[in-house]
Amino acid sequence: MKATMKSVRIHSFGGPDVLQFEDAPVPKAGKNEMFVRVYAAGVNPVDWKIRQRLLGQGPLPQRVIDYRSTKFEDVVHDVDVVLDTIGGDTQERSWNVLKRGGILVSIVQPPAQEKAASHSVRGVFLISKARGDQLARIADLVVSGQVKVIVEKKLPLREARQAQELSQSGHAHGKIVLVTDAHGD
Repeated sequence: MKATMKSVRIHSFGGPDVLQFEDAPVPKAGKNEMFVRVYAAGVNPVDWKIRQRLLGQGPLPQRVIDYRSTKFEDVVHDVDVVLDTIGGDTQERSWNVLKRGGILVSIVQPPAQEKAASHSVRGVFLISKARGDQLARIADLVVSGQVKVIVEKKLPLREARQAQELSQSGHAHGKIVLVTDAHGD
């Protein structure tokens, strides 16, 4: 028998009713990966915005491109922003899809500023690195009471719909937290 765990999953976009509390296979850690047991998770506005398909929806319909058979630069033109998560040749080909004044944001390698200037666009390198000393200092501030985390509501995982409804209402004045059943009841 395959090991399962409880999860909240979305199989289609829509309202809170698309959130399904169900059994899912327990993931297996692959090479150079680790399994992390989650006891609690915060609910954020981005969660319901994704669920309702509100993020990434501009005035133009989204298009799916099969990169194995179609070069994106042959079918995409005049975009405002390119988020480069690959670098190398993909970054190089991305300059041609930006419109004048656009921006290429890379999280893998610094974009060449000369290349950006030649296309009348901007190129930025976005890097974020967790620093243990900063995280430890934040933890110390919380433990000492100098920083207080305000929890609006703590709900069991099976009540994810209610948690997202509260988040979407805009009336929460603190974090909304979902807790796994083994640790929240």
